[in-house]
Amino acid sequence: MKLSYALKGMWAIKYRPDCFKSMVLPKATKEQLDSWKNEGEFPNLLLCSRPGMGKTSLAKVIGIEFECDMLYINASDEGNVETIRTKVKDFAMTASLNGNLKLVILDEADGFSNIQSQKILRALMEEVADTCRFILTANYRHKIIDPIISRCVELDITAPKLDIVKRCVEILKLEGIKAPMEEIRKIPALVDAFYPDIRSVIKTLQNCVDENNILKVKEFKLDEVFVSNLIDDMIENKDAIAARRYVIENELQFNGDYSNLLMQVYKYVIDKTDLDHKLKAEWTIVIAEYLYRLTSAIDAEICMAACLAEMIMKITK
Repeated sequence: MKLSYALKGMWAIKYRPDCFKSMVLPKATKEQLDSWKNEGEFPNLLLCSRPGMGKTSLAKVIGIEFECDMLYINASDEGNVETIRTKVKDFAMTASLNGNLKLVILDEADGFSNIQSQKILRALMEEVADTCRFILTANYRHKIIDPIISRCVELDITAPKLDIVKRCVEILKLEGIKAPMEEIRKIPALVDAFYPDIRSVIKTLQNCVDENNILKVKEFKLDEVFVSNLIDDMIENKDAIAARRYVIENELQFNGDYSNLLMQVYKYVIDKTDLDHKLKAEWTIVIAEYLYRLTSAIDAEICMAACLAEMIMKITK
């Protein structure tokens, strides 16, 4: 038997963009990048979006396009005062090898260990403004202090759905995948299910290729019966353990994507006409909190179980 195509290389990594042309971005953003390229200059940037939309990829592509000496720092791991005062400052203040701008990429900048790190960074950005640029990526803009935001240009990186569909079709052609037209027509629904997370779209597209290299797109819209059964059982039995078990046993229903599951739960709750309005409001707050927590959760299933438990506690109050 042939190996599943999913085992032959991760498409999300293999097709990571390496130039502006290969980026899937809004038209206005592409035009702005091209303008900066023609000028040979770009400002400090802040890229904020949900995970999987290409923040880190764009930051690195900018460094490549402008031929910068680059320093990459994951602020969640190294975002402390000492790193900014030594590693980042030493790099930013030394001369570039090629005479071009130097670039410091601070990935996951909303994960800085404390506000003091950002205050020191703000001062450094001013000190090296003539020779070095900074690109900060973040999932949560509110975690970046205003003085840094004011020193950066923010770019919209939300790719149009149609462009993501075209990218998927392009990847299938490059990989030589047999894609019947009836399966191609299902790709927009796949994009809708994970939008705007391009990484999840491409990863899931690859998982839709069988052992014979034929595309067979699954139905990624959550079964409304599954979600309604989950909510109705929670309301009736108020059993968090049973709710967790039901979700685990039906994980294939939502492809293991707990963020997508929570979004579908939210939509169902909001549309449920016979649900108390006060409970709807309380559940909305709980779901929003756990959607936030899922972005950094070590175990998404435990996070989901905690969310269901807290929702049930709101019923029993």
